Amino acid sequence: MGGMNVWDAEWEVNEEQARTLIGRQFPQLSSKQVKRLGWGWDNTVFLIGDEYVFRFPRRTIAVGSIRMEGKLLPKLEAHMTIPYPKPLFYGEASDEYPAPFLGYAYVPGDFPIGLAEERRALSAETLAKFLRRLHEFPVQAALKCGVQQDHRSLTDIASRKVKLEGFLSKVVEHLSPEESGVIKAYISRLHNGKLNVDTVYNKCKKTTIYRKKPRIWRFFYYYMNKTSCLFRKTLFS
Repeated sequence: MGGMNVWDAEWEVNEEQARTLIGRQFPQLSSKQVKRLGWGWDNTVFLIGDEYVFRFPRRTIAVGSIRMEGKLLPKLEAHMTIPYPKPLFYGEASDEYPAPFLGYAYVPGDFPIGLAEERRALSAETLAKFLRRLHEFPVQAALKCGVQQDHRSLTDIASRKVKLEGFLSKVVEHLSPEESGVIKAYISRLHNGKLNVDTVYNKCKKTTIYRKKPRIWRFFYYYMNKTSCLFRKTLFS
């Protein structure tokens, strides 16, 4: 099904279709309840029983990502410090549905909304440990699984530096002078230009700002998804 916008779905999957597709390829799941959890630009997501989650691509552009996840996520197991959705069921394209789809172990949880200050700090430490281990995964191994190398230009330090300075200006009121000073000093040391990806990963493993200044987690709690991978990895290394 075509759409007027690039993010419109090319294929829609409802609960009945998902039940049929899953049941035919994975008969052991045919008796389980199927419930749609939601959808985004790329995938429609269904809860299967209480144990599994299946993702069905909605657009051609999402097919490559599903295939890449199927290869990469199982290899990350040794680097995970928290539960994660490991692929267990690999659905194939068919006449009924033109794309591969994946079934993962369901990881229950809640959004971290309204947490007390102490819980937020504990969450930041858990997240920091998770990121540190995750970023130890070999870059070349990820590339072999189909991961694109810096497709968002995160190693373009000149442009990222400007964005980081903008983000810092928005949260500086939440930081102490000492904390903001540490971050400003770090940003000022960033070199302009574009870094080699291997250089970024090696640099990330050597920096210890997070261990020295544990309360700097505040900055990332507000802007975790907006900062550059270099900044994020370095602070949590």
